[in-house]
Amino acid sequence: MTKNFGVTKEPLRTQILSLLMDLKPHHWSELHRIGGVRYGARVLELRRLGYQVETRELDDGGKSYRLLSGFKTGVPQPKRVRVFLNPADVANMLRTDGVPPRAREQLAASYHTFLYNKDKL
Repeated sequence: MTKNFGVTKEPLRTQILSLLMDLKPHHWSELHRIGGVRYGARVLELRRLGYQVETRELDDGGKSYRLLSGFKTGVPQPKRVRVFLNPADVANMLRTDGVPPRAREQLAASYHTFLYNKDKL
């Protein structure tokens, strides 16, 4: 008999959110105990979902995290995607009209950076 761990185990992001729901500052070690080494990634997921999490530098060199509201108060951030293209394809895409303006701006900026640095790699 197999277990469905997606049902039986609460996601780490949800566990960290439950800890932060008291709206009090929590030392990074508390989040580390729940989320392991990737607790920062879980905090980033919460931010991308629209939760406002405050981060403060501590005197001991660590950080503390505090949820500012128990509700999603920020604007959810879209997931970014990394795409690998060869330079010729990028040049062709920039010459065509089928690329949306925002994508064209980002593509042109990335292409310019690539051309500037290609001999330095």
